[in-house]
Amino acid sequence: MSDELLTSTIPADLKLEHTKDEIFQTPGDFPQPFAFNHQVAEVFDDMLVRSIPLYKEMHHLLLAWAHRFYQSGTTLYDLGCSTGTTIEFLHRNKHLLDHSESGLHLAGIDSSQAMIDKAKQKFDKSDLESTIQLICSDFDQAKLSPSSFVVLNYVLQFVTVTKREQLLKKIYDFMVDDGVLFLSEKITHFTPRMKETSIGIYESFKKRNGYSKLEVARKREALIGVLVPHSLDQMITMLKNVGFKEVEPVLLWNSFVSIVAIK
Repeated sequence: MSDELLTSTIPADLKLEHTKDEIFQTPGDFPQPFAFNHQVAEVFDDMLVRSIPLYKEMHHLLLAWAHRFYQSGTTLYDLGCSTGTTIEFLHRNKHLLDHSESGLHLAGIDSSQAMIDKAKQKFDKSDLESTIQLICSDFDQAKLSPSSFVVLNYVLQFVTVTKREQLLKKIYDFMVDDGVLFLSEKITHFTPRMKETSIGIYESFKKRNGYSKLEVARKREALIGVLVPHSLDQMITMLKNVGFKEVEPVLLWNSFVSIVAIK
């Protein structure tokens, strides 16, 4: 597909629900440790846009890479699709991705039933029966079709460390040649000074987006042992270890990165 179509067309923007995230305002209102349950699913869109720097820009970047690398006849997967924001965004921009008779096939997989239930509310029943699949499953149990584009945004950091490379290998194996994995993660830094400064910058970002100092501290506590980030070097090494031939960061803000890996 010509890149001229993307540059001459204004893509549809993200459609986000803004039920305000107030989970961490009082001690009894948040899961300990953090869990992707019904309470979190109800406010997750607001939580993401207020907690992840360049969240909207990352999606438009993702769309541009999908426009260039999605191959007709394959499935475009969002692994860890949560409330379906990315799938819904791609669906509304499907004219930028596929013009074949078979059409664009989208599939979202998440291990949280609460997230899948919330995602289904964003689509018409006819779409869910024809072009979009939303599946509640653990990744290692999911049966996957050949794919030329896979999204793995802010998911690997929640996977058991010893299973991460295994998951990346599974993704690599069901992707077709020249397929792209678009992966976004929170990353860590090795030296204490880099790590301390990075955390301070990020917590200031969250406070600018309306979270109180107490909310930031409580969420950080709830994520201890649940969200375990790798460094950027570790991420790139894992991707190359499983076979991806081209691996490059394409978006970086402090401790948040998006990486493109091409098979």
